[in-house]
Amino acid sequence: MHLLVTLYYHLSFLHLISFLLSIISLLNFLLAPLGTIGQSMTITYLRPTPTLPFSLYLFQIKELCDLCGPHVEILKIQEMISSENSPNKIPLNAIVTGLANLTEISLTFKQAYAKDDFSWNIVNTSYQDIALFARGLEKIRLQTLRITNSDINCDKALIILKSLLKHDLEILDFSHCKVGDRGATALAKFSMENGVNEVYLANNRIGPTGVNCLAYALTQNTCKIKILDLRLNQFLDDSGNVLINSVFFRNKFLRNLTISGCGLTSNFQLARALKSRNYCLEKLDLSNNFFDEEFGLRLLEALSFSNKTLKKLDLRMCKIASKIEAQIHQEIYQNREKGIEHFEEEIPEISWDESLVEEMDEVFVEQSLTSVEDPLVDIVDK
Repeated sequence: MHLLVTLYYHLSFLHLISFLLSIISLLNFLLAPLGTIGQSMTITYLRPTPTLPFSLYLFQIKELCDLCGPHVEILKIQEMISSENSPNKIPLNAIVTGLANLTEISLTFKQAYAKDDFSWNIVNTSYQDIALFARGLEKIRLQTLRITNSDINCDKALIILKSLLKHDLEILDFSHCKVGDRGATALAKFSMENGVNEVYLANNRIGPTGVNCLAYALTQNTCKIKILDLRLNQFLDDSGNVLINSVFFRNKFLRNLTISGCGLTSNFQLARALKSRNYCLEKLDLSNNFFDEEFGLRLLEALSFSNKTLKKLDLRMCKIASKIEAQIHQEIYQNREKGIEHFEEEIPEISWDESLVEEMDEVFVEQSLTSVEDPLVDIVDK
């Protein structure tokens, strides 16, 4: 059974608790003969401004989690609202720890609408919020984590990734956050140790160093990433060439690569890479980059050496003539149907900066934040 419960902002927290308790009690009564096999609940929770003492909230949260914990596998939080006198949000470790069967979390840390009482607290996320969330993640085993449109910088991402090292994570999404090169370095190291399958980093602050680290990770056999989304990160041609060479010449797992709107120009060496032994890449999105017709002609020529693996190449909004773009798509289709496997170029050597590799090895050794002590939170950890 899959139940969707949407909790609206205008309800008081006490009424919200009573509402959920009633639903869970009814579920327990109705489903008792069936046991708990196959039951799950998706909760979309929009937290109102507190009207109760904070300690009472924790007791209410614990009671709620004890009742609905066996039924909840997916937790979705669309916004989190801080209290009037504090930048901190509701302690997520209290919720996450109580829902022991969680396999997927999708959340946005900031408030959706500012209204009249604007404060920077509605868009900022405190380190205590992140530390408490990470504390809760250490006690469960997730398959999917999505934190989008939030104030997650490199240090905060590092705290979260540390808590996920022992998870069997399949999907990791930090889209529309503030993750930079150091955060991408941590993600690269994480992907080599965790075996995550899908990584979404759209619209962050990742530059050449971060992309080089991710490219290095893709060359390692322990990295199992199948989908990598780096759109709207400005890392330019040199790092783009390192990335595409790593994918085409050294990787055996990546199926879908998105590098749309990344500031790539006609110096991007995709034509050379297309002549390589592409064992795995099926979809490549290069839309909204600064190419030209000459780049398109080189691609068209290179596709005569292409193989049957590449199934889709997105070149929209790249200043390539419509006629050439149509010929490129037709060539890809014909190659796929005929299974052409003719290669010309030798596999190039890729040299890696030793300092970059050392930084990746030590990224989880550094202590980014001292442990957060909150005696009130201990109420829900017992």
